[in-house]
Amino acid sequence: MGPAVDTIAGLVDLIVRQAQGRDRFIVAFAGPLFSALLALFFAVLVSFFGKPTHPAMLSTTIGRIVPEGAAAKSDLRLGDRILKIDGTPITTFFGPSGSVQWAVASSDRDSLEFEVERPGVPTPVKVVVEAPIGKGEADVKWAEESWWTRLWGRPPFRMVGISPARDYRVEEVKENSPGQLAGLKKGDQILSIDGKPVLDATVIWDLASTGGGKPMALEVKRGSETLQLTLTPVKPERTSDRTDKAAVEFFSKPQTGLAFMIANPDDITLDKPNPFKLIYTMAATSLSNLRALLSPSSVSVAHMSGPVGIMNVYYNILQDKYAWNMVLYFSVM
Repeated sequence: MGPAVDTIAGLVDLIVRQAQGRDRFIVAFAGPLFSALLALFFAVLVSFFGKPTHPAMLSTTIGRIVPEGAAAKSDLRLGDRILKIDGTPITTFFGPSGSVQWAVASSDRDSLEFEVERPGVPTPVKVVVEAPIGKGEADVKWAEESWWTRLWGRPPFRMVGISPARDYRVEEVKENSPGQLAGLKKGDQILSIDGKPVLDATVIWDLASTGGGKPMALEVKRGSETLQLTLTPVKPERTSDRTDKAAVEFFSKPQTGLAFMIANPDDITLDKPNPFKLIYTMAATSLSNLRALLSPSSVSVAHMSGPVGIMNVYYNILQDKYAWNMVLYFSVM
């Protein structure tokens, strides 16, 4: 009887262990499964209610090239529409996936290859931008910060000094300013300066501050009219005793006396993506994040957020006009 009992006990023990193994497998599998199902639930809600999108968010056309940036030393030009970066298709300028911002920050190469569509050129143009990781101006400033700031702060992402084209209008013309003397009015759109297209209002400030006060020939659209005006920037009279860097820089450079705003800031459309495509995009984004963390890119663990950081993002989102639409979209991720 002894051997038989031992055999039966062994079989029972084997069955119990197999059952426990299956239970552990089910428990381990259930967590990711229900996380995915919850993400799909939120994605369905996003596809129903929509994600707010402004036309400027979808632009991949270069509207500004920062004079001291890496792009300024390359053959990139204003008006170039970015198609790919290092072979990765680009669909937007900012964002976590398929964007210029993320492609530049997450690349582990010191040289970035831009493929652009250039006006007047029949085929795509490839441009190499030299932007060594960790060698940018922002990186130098970060290295000069105190150890305490670097301990709790976040190092800068790599950037090449470009921003997208945006449809701007004059919002304010200061009294007795160069802009008013030139005849500019609220609502005007500056199309070009000295024959060069203006695709971002910051280009106007760049040209004014670096032009040494030389007159600028403007092509201006006012309603259905196109006007030719001349704007001569001048250094503002010092009205403050401030000696900080920002004040010194402001009073030392010629100004226009103009303020700008995005044309039709409320021109928001509610994009309703396919929920499965949205899930795929978010999954691809997560894998891209992991790959960037494991590669020698400018993305590091310091850029990650825990529960406190996530709740802070939710708090900021809730200040938006389309808060709950954005909450649903962010919850998918």
